[in-house]
Amino acid sequence: MCFPNPSVNDKLLRTPTCLTLNTTRTQNSYDQNEDDLEVVCNPIRNFLEAQSIGDKESSAIISDFKEADGCTPIETASHDYTVPLSLIERWGNAMDIVYPESKRCCCFTKSYYRYVKGTGSVLVTSKSLKPVPKENLEMSSLSELGLRFFTPREVANLHSFPPSFRFPDQISLRQQYAMLGNSLSIAVVAPLLCYLFAET
Repeated sequence: MCFPNPSVNDKLLRTPTCLTLNTTRTQNSYDQNEDDLEVVCNPIRNFLEAQSIGDKESSAIISDFKEADGCTPIETASHDYTVPLSLIERWGNAMDIVYPESKRCCCFTKSYYRYVKGTGSVLVTSKSLKPVPKENLEMSSLSELGLRFFTPREVANLHSFPPSFRFPDQISLRQQYAMLGNSLSIAVVAPLLCYLFAET
């Protein structure tokens, strides 16, 4: 599918904001005035598992930390989730690249981690580089960004799943991504359900 104006194809035309309900409201007192909603747009770093990876003071405990979904030790996360150089060379221009400071990312689909084009964002892990627009990056620069996939726990965090959420041990990594890609954002669905079922 293409837009009538070809110049806007493959471009993000609008960056939607995230909305969350005030937790003090009851379902019956839900106010339909969107001005009363709290607008929240946190940086991606708030949803990452190992926010302090690379910090000297925390390096000793990282090796003992396990992901909440029981999938992979965090010490191997950078290895297991690193985007291979072959994919960067072939599909680098099609990747949606985000930084920990970014306040938006693409939708994660069930094909995330198996494919890189149009399936979700990849994260820059290099701390030595400042965020720059993707169109200003050369192909050689992409390989220096330390690109990695988001972990299943991080995708769940971005979908507002509770910290207690876990996958059964028998669910493989690809199955976890597939189920998360087929899921919905709790932060989006919950206010909609409150609105739909609110007494008028």
